[in-house]
Amino acid sequence: EVSVWIKQEYRQSTVEVAAFRIMRTPVTQRDYLEYMRETGAPEPYVDSATWSRQGLGRPYDEVKKFLWRKGLPKKDRQPHPVVLVEQVQAASYCAWWGKRFGARAHLPTEAQWEKAARGERGQAYPWGANFDPSLLNGAEAKFNDTIPVGSFSDAASPYGAQDMAGNVFEWTQTPYEDGSYVVKGGAFSTTGGLARAAARHGRPANLRHITIGFRGVTSAIKAKPKRRRSRK
Repeated sequence: EVSVWIKQEYRQSTVEVAAFRIMRTPVTQRDYLEYMRETGAPEPYVDSATWSRQGLGRPYDEVKKFLWRKGLPKKDRQPHPVVLVEQVQAASYCAWWGKRFGARAHLPTEAQWEKAARGERGQAYPWGANFDPSLLNGAEAKFNDTIPVGSFSDAASPYGAQDMAGNVFEWTQTPYEDGSYVVKGGAFSTTGGLARAAARHGRPANLRHITIGFRGVTSAIKAKPKRRRSRK
């Protein structure tokens, strides 16, 4: 599997990317709850029939710990990245997030995501050239689950972005060759080679997966967002 995905990577080249800002971490379940309360968006969810139709080769029992209860994320999982969100839902969240700052925001392009992860030198991993299993939540860590974002502070990218290897793959707005969308970054279930910043594969836009989250980008931020008190 690793060798197949590496063959899908582009050959290294130089690409000009205009200045942008990117979220320091993936969107958390707590963040998504705030979005839901303000917009009425549905909670992250997938039923067993839909999960089976997606053909992901994982039993539905593995999904259950990721499901919310009565419209709320489990308290101990609120700092975890939100998952089970389709690509278009992720894009809608980003647009909402940007408006709170008076800016236009969206999912990153593949080039933006890689720039944030690799820095100007194009290093293989956010932290450098060599794989280090102690710096990410990948299969080697054997958590078999998401963990709170930012748990590996020593693994930040050259621009300070966290969790750009492991924990969850992340949606981009870049179409893949088969009409799906590129996801980046590796997940808690994947090995080191698939956490390479250059690694890429496509997923259908309507996919709801326990291994895919997202973060947003914007070209400018004009002001700090107004935060609303959450109901208990």
